[in-house]
Amino acid sequence: VQALVALGAPIEGEAGVGYVLRAGFFLPPLMFTADELEALVLGARWVEGRQDGALSRAAGLALAKIAAASPDELKQRIDEAGLWPVNSRWRETNAPLLATVREAMRAEKVLHIDYADESGTATARAIWPAVLAYYEEKQIIAAWCLLRQDFRSFRIDRIAAARIGDEGFGRRRAVLMADWWRQSGYDAAS
Repeated sequence: VQALVALGAPIEGEAGVGYVLRAGFFLPPLMFTADELEALVLGARWVEGRQDGALSRAAGLALAKIAAASPDELKQRIDEAGLWPVNSRWRETNAPLLATVREAMRAEKVLHIDYADESGTATARAIWPAVLAYYEEKQIIAAWCLLRQDFRSFRIDRIAAARIGDEGFGRRRAVLMADWWRQSGYDAAS
């Protein structure tokens, strides 16, 4: 309601009682530059082609919502953007695991995994997943490993099982992510 009021919506009422939007108000149409629109279309289409089913569907729905809330000219530009990501080999077998990792990240809950390193040695780990990186051929979790008391990277295709625990992270994910960026030497802004 506050966001609508900030946009100039004539809303009357109060919390706990109710709100009324006076007749005749329309939200302004979404307007994007050509570059902004192409970035949104290409990004959404790339995500649609990934194996993470829930995220893939969400990208398609988000693009449809942008088109539905846009003037006719913008809808036409979305259809005619001409930018399509080329999808390589994606294995659907990891899709449920990706959703579990994203859920653990959102909830800031420990993720318990059965993991095999590149030599095949299996270990049980409890991790705080900070970042989920989607490469063309694989996905990597950057996480705080409770066993090693340090940041580690875990390939999704080497995780045999995962479950979300009841325990929370020892620090906020935003702080954890910033620490990971700093330690890894990456510039989070780039």
